Amino acid sequence: MSGREARAFQSDIRGAGARRREVESVKSALRAVDQRAAAQRPACAEEIGQVKEKATADTWQAKLAAKSAAAKLADVRLDGKQRVKQKAADCQAEYRQILGERDEVKASAAASRVVAPKTKATKATKGGAKVARSEARDEVEQNLPPELVPLWRKERAGFRLTPRQADRGTSLTEAFLERVEAEPEAVRAAQEPRRAAPSRADQGEERRVACDRARKEAQRAVAEGPRASSAEVPF
Repeated sequence: MSGREARAFQSDIRGAGARRREVESVKSALRAVDQRAAAQRPACAEEIGQVKEKATADTWQAKLAAKSAAAKLADVRLDGKQRVKQKAADCQAEYRQILGERDEVKASAAASRVVAPKTKATKATKGGAKVARSEARDEVEQNLPPELVPLWRKERAGFRLTPRQADRGTSLTEAFLERVEAEPEAVRAAQEPRRAAPSRADQGEERRVACDRARKEAQRAVAEGPRASSAEVPF
């Protein structure tokens, strides 16, 4: 064997020894790991058992809580249904009571209703009411200032008190003055001179007003008796 081959052989032997030492070192490390694992295995097993027991206990508690919640929910639903039924029964009873009271009121009204026959006295009363309304409107015209008389003559036929004014006891004169204050444009339109000739309706209204005044003066003269002379009667 030449020197070169001997040196190569010795180098291989040294490399094999080095690899053997590495293997032994690895095996020693593995044995140390196995020993530590064996030492820790009981503690790990105990910890795992504790975790399993806690998980089992939590699971049972969750199941019990779910059952309790389901029972409470069922009780709440049953209570709600019972309350709804009771409320519906109360409302139906109250509705039947209202219907009974309404029927009683209708029966009482039908029993107490009296239809008065239309007689000559009733017609006379209606005629007297019309005359009284006409006289009241004439008094309004006498109470108004001259510049408002044309507007009153134009609207007197359709002028009425509102329900609120009637409740307050407002007179026709006061109601008309309130209307004039609220609508001054109507006053200005009535005060403007008319360009066209008065219509037949206006002429008829003026004649009617004159006749009403003459009739009032005649009635006043008759009421005064002998003190009134024939010269005081306008016709």
